[in-house]
Amino acid sequence: MGTIGYVNAGLELKAQIDEGLLPEPDKIYVPMGTMGTAVGLLILLKKVAAINF
Repeated sequence: MGTIGYVNAGLELKAQIDEGLLPEPDKIYVPMGTMGTAVGLLILLKKVAAINF
């Protein structure tokens, strides 16, 4: 369930980038524990190609 929260966080980040409120980041650093954060953001980034990696 927590992974979905990070998908939503990624959508919010993309929206802020698209609106010109934030520059596109070169890197995104996340803590590693259960990997929910990384997996959630990876799902989003693969889906919408917000960042070319």
